[in-house]
Amino acid sequence: LLEKKGVSPEELEGMLEIVHPVDLAFILEDLDAEEKAQIFRMLDLETAAAVLVELDDEATREVVNGLERDHLQKVLGAMSPEDAAATVRLLAEEHGRDAALDFLARKQREKVKDLLHYGEETAGSLMSPNFVAVAEGVTAAEGLKALQGAVQANTVVYIYVVSAAGLLKGVLSIRALLRAAPETKIADIMRSEMVSVPPEMDQEEV
Repeated sequence: LLEKKGVSPEELEGMLEIVHPVDLAFILEDLDAEEKAQIFRMLDLETAAAVLVELDDEATREVVNGLERDHLQKVLGAMSPEDAAATVRLLAEEHGRDAALDFLARKQREKVKDLLHYGEETAGSLMSPNFVAVAEGVTAAEGLKALQGAVQANTVVYIYVVSAAGLLKGVLSIRALLRAAPETKIADIMRSEMVSVPPEMDQEEV
């Protein structure tokens, strides 16, 4: 479609809307740098972020260097902090760490900087700072209040239950929370058997 004369932007955008981000990344890796940037400008931010995560390192660099700074910042802003951190690590190889962080909006930059403290390919570099934690003594109703509006709904699968000192005591699925009676204590429905790892552990060991 890019090579075909007389194809309207609407036709191309219509095709892009039905291609899965993973497949689109695979296709983009065969295009030249200018074509990659052209396609990225047509994608909505959420799709562009999902595609950028799937690209290999060389293609990621071409996309980053081909997009306007404001547009790139918006695409990175649509990424999860851990995915943005991985992209910043890659950009830092060419631009330096501080310059790479400048591609991010201020609020996201702070979360990414925290993740960059951990070595590449460690648990800490892969973890998400988007989570919800509640005290073990609260009720299901209070847990729901803590969940509402705390983070984007699609980033939360489990709620972490902590002691007054902030130590991890258990984990609770959103489904279990929704099924519980409002007055039920979180401690009574949480799962205390769980697997946890230190942030410095290598991803292969994890």
